[in-house]
Amino acid sequence: MSNTELNYIRYCKQLIEEKLKWINSQDWKQRDYLNLIDLIENNNGISLSLSTIKRIWKQDSANIPQPATLDALARFLEYENWLHFKKSNQNVVLKKNRKFTSRLHGKRIVVSVVVFIVIVLTIVLFQKIKPFNMGNENIVFDADSVSFSCEYSASSGLPNTAIFNYDVSNVTADSFFIQQSWDELQRERVQKSDINHTSIYYYPGYHEAKLFANDSIIKRTEVKINTNNWLAMVRNGYMDQMPRYIRSKDVINNGELNINKTHLEVNRIDLNDITVVSYYYVTDFKNVSSSDFRFETRIKCDSIYNFTCPHITICILGENDMNFIPLTIKGCVGFTNVKMGNITKSGRNNDLSLLGVNIYEWQNMELQVSNNIADIILNGEQILNIPFETNIGNIVGFNFNFSGTGTVDNVRLFNKDNIAVYDYDF
Repeated sequence: MSNTELNYIRYCKQLIEEKLKWINSQDWKQRDYLNLIDLIENNNGISLSLSTIKRIWKQDSANIPQPATLDALARFLEYENWLHFKKSNQNVVLKKNRKFTSRLHGKRIVVSVVVFIVIVLTIVLFQKIKPFNMGNENIVFDADSVSFSCEYSASSGLPNTAIFNYDVSNVTADSFFIQQSWDELQRERVQKSDINHTSIYYYPGYHEAKLFANDSIIKRTEVKINTNNWLAMVRNGYMDQMPRYIRSKDVINNGELNINKTHLEVNRIDLNDITVVSYYYVTDFKNVSSSDFRFETRIKCDSIYNFTCPHITICILGENDMNFIPLTIKGCVGFTNVKMGNITKSGRNNDLSLLGVNIYEWQNMELQVSNNIADIILNGEQILNIPFETNIGNIVGFNFNFSGTGTVDNVRLFNKDNIAVYDYDF
């Protein structure tokens, strides 16, 4: 199975290299790998680490990447996921595999047929002897007998340890898990006999923790992690599980929120290890609905990096989800996605060309939402109108993400009555 999977991975790499039209991957430098990471992240929001990308492109690599990594590569090629990629390219990969096998044995047709028959017979025999067990059929419980709640090691600030209290003593199942939020990578096994489990949160916001019996969710609880004022952090991509916080008091100076080269040097952070700088502010805004509000900000990227597709992503954080607006250079708008409520528009099949700007110059962004209709206004001109059905809940915070480093000049939030609930010029 691993050899077959490696064939798909090799073909996926080939298609990515053909799409990029760069120099031969054998001659890639670190900056090329970082640029590819940036392109994939802009395309589908998943950031791969530098070590992961290098390992995949290593010529003699025999390792199978994680499923989430394979999905990211497939989506970069405009497939839904890795399974969709494999199904769509099955004939091509099998043909390549048969040719390779024939060269080794000198009997192309015979070996190909034999291999195919063996694979089919193996699958058939395996399915016949494999016990059919969905796992969830073994769950027996009364919902009222299950408890699941959360306390915190600190009232606010990061990192923060959530102390989960749970009782599954009356649940019959093979295994139990607690998952921090939507991310399946943050799922940890817990014991039926225990009543507490701790989990460290490195990102602020409102998270929905889940209690699993086997593969079924049997209880949920809300986890609220607020910040102490603005929180600045450095990340190796959006999927970085443990960011590095910039705790310098002077990240706000001269009327701007900014991490510069001096901050990075003081905190002993190598410029080459950075793909994303983020600023978070999460608090209770006292019932500001994401169906009716106005948001204003002024931002720009710093030009100390040389990303192929640099970007800024502005996020409005809600109790249940988030809205986000990307800005990038004109040539890279095809990799962007904008989201309002339950509606996501991709640059692959929508005209998002007006999101392409000189992001190294100041950009004035305004978001006006009224009755679930969002108007995105850039430098005084409306560039997008997006109606949506389901909002993200009450607004609880903001998040700015930059390729490399970036600067925020001001942030303002108004409720439906046009009353300023947050107004900060730094």
